[in-house]
Amino acid sequence: MGRALGELEVTLLYALMALGDDAPGLALRQEVRVRSGRDLSPGAVYTALGRMEDRGLIESVLAEGGDSRSGRPIRLYTLLAAGTEALTEAHRHIRAMSHGLGDALTADPGRQGV
Repeated sequence: MGRALGELEVTLLYALMALGDDAPGLALRQEVRVRSGRDLSPGAVYTALGRMEDRGLIESVLAEGGDSRSGRPIRLYTLLAAGTEALTEAHRHIRAMSHGLGDALTADPGRQGV
């Protein structure tokens, strides 16, 4: 596998997986906000999406805009097989690293060590 995914990439790939094919960037930002409470800046989202597209993890198409966009085109994103593979590997890694740490992860954040 290639370079490991960063936290923002993993977050966006989870959101894209949840939304399915042809998801607009705004919907991805909203999905992240609903699921995690994080409000990502548009610049960070679109930069990360561009990097992931360059790596062949996702693809995008420019589609006709809807009424809400005054007819302007909108970019829609789709998760590719390589993206699903990379996300699966990242998820597997997180699960392996966190296995058995449930008590430590839910403990008082001021507590040092495990």
